[in-house]
Amino acid sequence: RGARADYERLQEWRFSGPVAVPEGGISFARETASWVLESGEVRLQEPTADGAVTGLVFEGRGRFRMEVPDAAELRQLRRFAGEPELERLEETFDRLVLRTSDPGFVRGLGLIGSAGEAPAVLAAGGSYEPHPLARERHDHWLRLRRHDADARVVFALLDPDEEYLRVDFRTGERGWLTFDFDSRLVEPVRLERFHPAHSFLESWVSLRAGAGPPDPAGSAGSPGSDTLAPAVPRGPAADVEHASIAVELLKLGRDASAGVAWQHRLLGEFRAELDVRVHRAGRRALQLYLHPWAEVKSVADGSGRQLPYLRDHIGERSRGIDKRVYDDSLVVLLAEPPAAGAALELVFDYELEIDNFLPGRRWYPSLEGGDLGLADLHTARIEVTTRESYDVRAMGEQVEESLDGKLQRRAWEIAEPVKMATFTLTQKAREQRIEAPGVPAVVVFGPPVGHDTENRFHDLGVDVAESIHFYHWLLEDPLPDEVLLATLIQAFHGQAFDGFLHLSEWSAFRSGGTGVTRLFVAHEVAHQWWGHRVGWATYRDQWLSEALANYSALMFVEATAEKGSEIFEEALRAYTDEVTGSLKSAFNRFARGGSALDNQRGAKRLGPIGHGYRAAVAEAPGAYFTQSYRKGSLVLHMMRRIMEREAGPQAFVEMLRDFEGAHRGGYPSTADLEAAAARAVPGDWATFFDQWVDGTEIPTYRWSHKAAKSPSADGSYALELTVRQEDVPAGFAMPVPVRIEYAGGESEELTV
Repeated sequence: RGARADYERLQEWRFSGPVAVPEGGISFARETASWVLESGEVRLQEPTADGAVTGLVFEGRGRFRMEVPDAAELRQLRRFAGEPELERLEETFDRLVLRTSDPGFVRGLGLIGSAGEAPAVLAAGGSYEPHPLARERHDHWLRLRRHDADARVVFALLDPDEEYLRVDFRTGERGWLTFDFDSRLVEPVRLERFHPAHSFLESWVSLRAGAGPPDPAGSAGSPGSDTLAPAVPRGPAADVEHASIAVELLKLGRDASAGVAWQHRLLGEFRAELDVRVHRAGRRALQLYLHPWAEVKSVADGSGRQLPYLRDHIGERSRGIDKRVYDDSLVVLLAEPPAAGAALELVFDYELEIDNFLPGRRWYPSLEGGDLGLADLHTARIEVTTRESYDVRAMGEQVEESLDGKLQRRAWEIAEPVKMATFTLTQKAREQRIEAPGVPAVVVFGPPVGHDTENRFHDLGVDVAESIHFYHWLLEDPLPDEVLLATLIQAFHGQAFDGFLHLSEWSAFRSGGTGVTRLFVAHEVAHQWWGHRVGWATYRDQWLSEALANYSALMFVEATAEKGSEIFEEALRAYTDEVTGSLKSAFNRFARGGSALDNQRGAKRLGPIGHGYRAAVAEAPGAYFTQSYRKGSLVLHMMRRIMEREAGPQAFVEMLRDFEGAHRGGYPSTADLEAAAARAVPGDWATFFDQWVDGTEIPTYRWSHKAAKSPSADGSYALELTVRQEDVPAGFAMPVPVRIEYAGGESEELTV
């Protein structure tokens, strides 16, 4: 409860009177970044109950310098900053707000005495007052970035393995830049810029922890990227072993009806009981994550003892934010630090308004952040109480069903560990079962979708079954002989779970014709392999899941659909137009409206595939989708063409089988795919991946040909072909296929 009181005190953002920066300035550094406060005034944040000073405000003149030892990150910094020759970031600033979990940090600056007391010049003021600059910056972090620095500081103060530092400073031309060091992350060093015109947070630099801080004066060399290592031992400090979630869906939600079936949203009352295993001793708090619309009522341990928690109600901070919005971080303060290996039971009561489905992992509390692949495997129990007019389907085996008046309760057990669990519910439900030889039974479940619901459900189930059959051949790794549920949701997206699919009502039946529908459905089915059987290591590698699922689905459409080759080529053209910003994509049924124009606006700053969600920029906020799904599929297609040319038509398929088999049940990186390519077809794949995954340049080819007007002595004609490569740096290597078509209908292919 002392930590809760500290949190509430810190959220007042009270600071001391001013302290003049001494002659010679104040210098500090973290990793490859350094700051010098040259002149001006510093104010210190009100200490916690234990005397820890966790923040300061500076106003005056200062200098910032940051080295970027990673080549791909430096290229991206140059794109973001708009300076192609930039070697390091150097800026002056006039405002700075700093937060830290290190009680010795401020003391190391010479602003606090060795015993923790303030210097006389600071103590003379006698009181701490709210500071407008600190309040403005913290309020900005909460409202626009959904980041609670106070909760993060308190959490790190309670954990001996944690370290957190945030330095937010106002530069001249670039506005506010934010440096973060967060030891929870695989890459704890981050530099971000919030783009005010587009209200979008850009991630400019992300690095692993280095060998040590640079000299603030800038004389120290920067560590090479091969020396970068995690700041703390890898592996989770705790994980969820079992989740038991009970929900009552008896009240209508605030929002109006949604979806094709016009089913009203529901307000759910949830109780989630988590069995948590602690792996590192000394923790006095756990940081969990929960959907930002979830209103937490209480947190308790297994004995019913109430536990305090830290979570900001962001929706109360502005009329422009929905009042339901909370920070998605939920820091639970433990009664006592558990021993390593100890089992904890945590009970969460909360309300959450839902459509007819539960997306992803955040609808019940999770211990996983956003930089790693979904690795917190757990078993689960789902219990749903509804009015009798609703029907429900969930993952796992149904173990209970009862009717009490007009209330219906059902329960499912998920016995095998999964990455995430879900359920779907609907009124006036329809269900269709498809049995096909060699594949699991497919059950399509959802609301009626017009007068021809039975046939539509049947056709959808056949698409699912046929794609499973294709992937059995493609990957030689069949699914178990269990039912695969394909459920219809009130949304415009799809999502795959173990043995369970969410499929958009619109996309499954009404978007762009048969080819688009088959591709959409097959993409989600492919995630049974790419995403669940084979995960991804970090956010930089998540494109593997999406691109492999999408390209596998394209191969399915190519092989099985009527005019499949034409549909396949049409989709690739749409992807090419979207990636290059060509407005021709607007006339293609596989295009996403507006994406090409966004990519055109942000072309010079767009990040590469290998930067994951960080590829997005203010002008193109949907660039992650473009790079991972679209460009990722094009990269795989180029790999396929190269492999087929070098080693025959089965080379790419054999590479997919090798990669899937080698990493089944694991979390591969992009480097693992590169290694699989080299095993399949030896060659310079390092250059290929550097150009196409870690780079953003896309070449333009201009070509011409000239045929001799008369034949040579043997009757053949000389053909001269000229190909010019543009828009890429010198040394960019790319095999360009050229097809020659003859008057008689024959053709041949060569490579430039």
